[in-house]
Amino acid sequence: MYTITLIACDKFQRSAFSGIREFFESVNSNAEKIIGKKIFNLLLASKDGQQVQDNLARPTRSIAYKVTDISSCNAIIFLGSTKLYSIKELKGSLDTSARHWLTKQNNKNTLIASIFSATFILAEANILSNKSFAICHTHQKEFSHRYPHLNPNTSGSIIIDSNIYTGCTIASWLEISIQIVKQLLNDEAESILPNLPTSIFTTPSGRQINNQRKTEIYTPEFIKKVTKIVNNDKNSNIKIKRLASLMFISERTLSRKIKEYTNNTPKIFLDNIRIAKACELLKTTEKSIKEITFLSGFNSSISFRRSFKKKMKKNPSEYRFSHTGNRKGETKIKLYQIFDTTD
Repeated sequence: MYTITLIACDKFQRSAFSGIREFFESVNSNAEKIIGKKIFNLLLASKDGQQVQDNLARPTRSIAYKVTDISSCNAIIFLGSTKLYSIKELKGSLDTSARHWLTKQNNKNTLIASIFSATFILAEANILSNKSFAICHTHQKEFSHRYPHLNPNTSGSIIIDSNIYTGCTIASWLEISIQIVKQLLNDEAESILPNLPTSIFTTPSGRQINNQRKTEIYTPEFIKKVTKIVNNDKNSNIKIKRLASLMFISERTLSRKIKEYTNNTPKIFLDNIRIAKACELLKTTEKSIKEITFLSGFNSSISFRRSFKKKMKKNPSEYRFSHTGNRKGETKIKLYQIFDTTD
């Protein structure tokens, strides 16, 4: 039996806490039907073994373990909040013995996951050095202030680097749970998860997970579908109302889902898709900046240059020169397209 330790941090996201518990209960239920036994033991813990309050100030009643009392486990999930309630809350989140425990687990290559603000705890424990990891967009400024030597990534829902799993969007608790099961069970995972979305999370290029790669960034199927519709639209100048219609959902549902998966508004999300398209055109064609402005879906050169500079930290001409060595459009290098869903 595999042991999963779920550690609730102060002000943790209650919906994710309940969701993770229900997920592993469902996996065990499927396992009992298929192989006649449960395969996961979920331990509910906190840093000191005490009950903690969730994001709505409601206390838990199910915490049964102090982290240092757990000698061995196969995976650890730290669950935080989507918000930073105060500067001090995550300072000193783990005492010396708890940090030693986490370091020991990391040295054993235990799968270690952090969701939302809990990534601050991994940084505090010094296990994110030389790692790719995800951080919530709303946490990025504070994180960079505290840990200027680390370089967080906001371009994916979850990022896996070796044994470290980090998630930054509302749905990332489910994605991480699925990936942990798939990593532990390998080929058995598909049969144990027959009614769960085990294959909807793939890399931006559409490839399934490749365990030989050190780092993977995952994009949910919903976001891939929206991106494809936008890119297939003439000049990528599709409006939210039209996009919702093509997705067969309401504008409200579309906005909610985009926010849930990317932490961005629909406008910022669509601008990011257009900028990604502009980047590809700048790198691989000789079209003028004016042509690329409208081909990528922007209505004016002013809004295009402003959005591009904000996102890419350089203007379109500088971007083209840095990738091709030519400001006028002569293509010398062709790179892979990289799509980023954050602003």
